[in-house]
Amino acid sequence: MRLFRSFYPAGPSVDEALRLVDLAGEAHRRVGALSGGQRQRLAIATAMVGDPDILFLDEPTVGLDPVSRKRLWGLVAELRRRGATIVLSTHYLAEAEALCDRVFILDRGRVVAAGAPRELGTTSGGPLRVRLRASRPLARAALERLPAVRRVVTDGTACSLELDSLHVFLPALLALVDRSGATLLELSTERASLEDVFVRLTDGAEPP
Repeated sequence: MRLFRSFYPAGPSVDEALRLVDLAGEAHRRVGALSGGQRQRLAIATAMVGDPDILFLDEPTVGLDPVSRKRLWGLVAELRRRGATIVLSTHYLAEAEALCDRVFILDRGRVVAAGAPRELGTTSGGPLRVRLRASRPLARAALERLPAVRRVVTDGTACSLELDSLHVFLPALLALVDRSGATLLELSTERASLEDVFVRLTDGAEPP
């Protein structure tokens, strides 16, 4: 660490960088004695001592256990808070969703989608999921005939649906509930996850 720090005229001290990645207590241990998660954090600390404007992280959490992965997520979030621009490549879609302001999805070297994680979930053309519960069961056949409905799963008074359009579906649903003499007790929507978007845009295919 001291060697790398000596290459740069400005930047955090070795001690500060090690504190940031929670390795101050390991300062005198050999790299070979560190765990995989600790080595990943040490690599980030080494990159930080030059105070870079842009930090490139290539699959930083690959092979890490869930605890180490969460700790490294916290470190990346702290670097963002400090104003660093971070370019992160990852196959963990939950990681991209949690850490990134803007995401590019690549398929065989070609960008097939770009945008904020939330935007990709709502504008990628994938179905919207709706979950509802009524005071009495609603007929599955009647739900399937409602406009914009792609798929219906019923479980007693609870239903899960995939839709193309909420604003088209909702008035028809309320009319159906009213005709059925039921009361709508719960209604929630959820956007497609980045994983849903990725699978749909790439057909889940592995590169040749």
